[in-house]
Amino acid sequence: NWRAFGDRGVFAGGYGSATVNTIEYINITNTSNVTDFGDLAATQMSGAAVTNGSRGVFGGREGNPGVFEYITIATPGNASTFGTAIERRYDVGSASGRGRGLIAGGTDNTQSGAYRTLIEYITIATTGNGTTFGNLSWTGTDSGQSGAPGAIAGVSDDIRAIFGGGHHAGPNYFDQMEYVTIQTPGDSVVFGTLTVARHTPAGVSNGFRGVYGGGQTAHSPSAVYSNTLDYITIATTGNGTDFGDLAIGGGRRSLAGAHNSTRGVFAGGYKGSQEDTIEYITIATTGNSVDFGNLSEVKHGTVATSGN
Repeated sequence: NWRAFGDRGVFAGGYGSATVNTIEYINITNTSNVTDFGDLAATQMSGAAVTNGSRGVFGGREGNPGVFEYITIATPGNASTFGTAIERRYDVGSASGRGRGLIAGGTDNTQSGAYRTLIEYITIATTGNGTTFGNLSWTGTDSGQSGAPGAIAGVSDDIRAIFGGGHHAGPNYFDQMEYVTIQTPGDSVVFGTLTVARHTPAGVSNGFRGVYGGGQTAHSPSAVYSNTLDYITIATTGNGTDFGDLAIGGGRRSLAGAHNSTRGVFAGGYKGSQEDTIEYITIATTGNSVDFGNLSEVKHGTVATSGN
């Protein structure tokens, strides 16, 4: 019984004309625009978002790099301090299950800008700092270079967390997916490959099927943004399969994904300009996305989680 989702989807932070600290929410079962939830203590973007179904935890770059903040998903209000991450980084992959939140990969939020393989975890019900879980193995060379991945996305059930996509050093984009067992610290192992190599997609899951949407597939001579949706069966290793397309906001990167047991929602993003589009899919049924509503402003790098 996978519990790390619910009907309230919550979006935090992001970058529009500037980095923001806003938190806003939707009821995933009903199409609509967002409603104000509260504020983060500091502006942030492109960070982590994890949940145990009742508490949501966010962490990212900008105002308080390396600091986790939390909310009670059922009760609108401002976020409170949760703890501190082991590494200050952004463009991470995050996933939730059995009360744990996992944060993986990303880019160092210091002047070095180095890519990271660390996987750390938090116990969401108890405030505290991150703990070492393991490392991403990430030996894939899809675009000609192996190495630690930035700009990845995570999906999960109550047993496995799967991290996919990403990039390393400029034009080197990954199609690789790797997984860990959430309750067993250790390094990741190969799961399969996505249908398209890309960075900064978003991931959603109904606890059985995971869907990756959007991302950037090239940056030179001009940027190319993907509208691809592909899916995996989380319990079974293998490659991604075509699901459909992001049909409302189109191809874009740095979008957010939230979900309940039926729907996956994709919001915001960047495709040369910011987006405020929210669109949804029915996760159990392949097909293109459908219009849901809009964020309060155009932005990318907002992060999302869900619960009740």
